[in-house]
Amino acid sequence: MENKVCFASSILESLFVKLKAQKEKLKERLRSKVELENLLAEKDKLKKAEVVKKIEKLQLRKHKLKDENKHLKDKLVALKLISTSMMVLVIVLMIVALSCSFYHTSSLHGVKMMLKWL
Repeated sequence: MENKVCFASSILESLFVKLKAQKEKLKERLRSKVELENLLAEKDKLKKAEVVKKIEKLQLRKHKLKDENKHLKDKLVALKLISTSMMVLVIVLMIVALSCSFYHTSSLHGVKMMLKWL
């Protein structure tokens, strides 16, 4: 009977050692899994940070382009104003030239006078 008890005890001890080894393996796998999850989480954070940086760069570029667009619109308005003023000036000069040509005997003389004024 003692033999059977010793045999059973050795089997139980062997099973206990195997279970302990499996437990250690499972703990190691769990640690590896946790480390892997942490690495994946860190990778996601880095990707999100890169995306945020890209978005910030694009927003800065957008504001810069808006400012440039506003300045270009202001310049366009100024150029339109100048061209309109020049057209009015040319029309006024033509009217003056025509009125001068009526006062003088020759319309050619009025044109010559207008060219001298220019």
